[in-house]
Amino acid sequence: MRREVLALAALGRTDEVQALLEEDQRIFTARNAAGELLVHDHLDAASQVLDQGITRVHAWLSTAPTETASTEIGWRISDLADMLVLRGRVDEARVVLERALAEERADSPSRRRMFIGTLGVIAGMQGDRQRALEIAQDLEAQPWRRQTEQALWQARIAASLGELDEATAILREGVREGLQAMDLRHQPSVFWGALWDHPPFQELIRPKG
Repeated sequence: MRREVLALAALGRTDEVQALLEEDQRIFTARNAAGELLVHDHLDAASQVLDQGITRVHAWLSTAPTETASTEIGWRISDLADMLVLRGRVDEARVVLERALAEERADSPSRRRMFIGTLGVIAGMQGDRQRALEIAQDLEAQPWRRQTEQALWQARIAASLGELDEATAILREGVREGLQAMDLRHQPSVFWGALWDHPPFQELIRPKG
C-alpha cells in the first residue's frame, strides 16, 4: 500500500492518496506521501497530508502508554520533526528535537545522530550558522557504522548554510563510497534548499547509463 500511495502522489491523484491514507494509518506512510507530493509540486495536497499527520503524531505521543517501546517513540519523534520541517514549521521542529534529546528519548546512537543531524539542518535554515557548524563538528566526531550516512548529514547541513559546492563535493565523495544518488533524487527539495537547483548537484543525481 505504501508503494501505491507514493505512485499516486507522484501522479497527482490526490483524492486517491487521501483515501488510501485513511485506510493506512501508519504515520510514516503519510510522511512519505507528503514528501512525494512536495517533490512533484502538489503543494496544497502535501500541506493537507502534513497537517493531518502532525496532528496525529502529537495525539499519539500524548496518549502513548508508558510501556510503549522506546524504538517506536523514537520513530514517531523523527516523523514529527520531519513533517514539521516539510511544513515549514522549523522552529517547532527544533523544540521537539531539543526536548527529545534533553529527555534522552533517542533509543539508539543512530537515532541520536538523526536527531542531531536534523537539528543541524534546522539551524542552517534559521540562519544560526554557529549552531549549525557546531553540530556538523559534533557529527564528525561521532562513531559511524557507514561513512555514507555521515556524508548525507554533513551535506545537508552545508546545503542549509548555502555552501552548495561543498555540499555537492561531500555527496560526490559519498556516492563513491556507496551512497545511492537515486536516493537523493527522491528526497523533498526542502531538505536541500538552494542545492536542488545547483547545476553540479543536478549533474550528480542525473540518471546515468
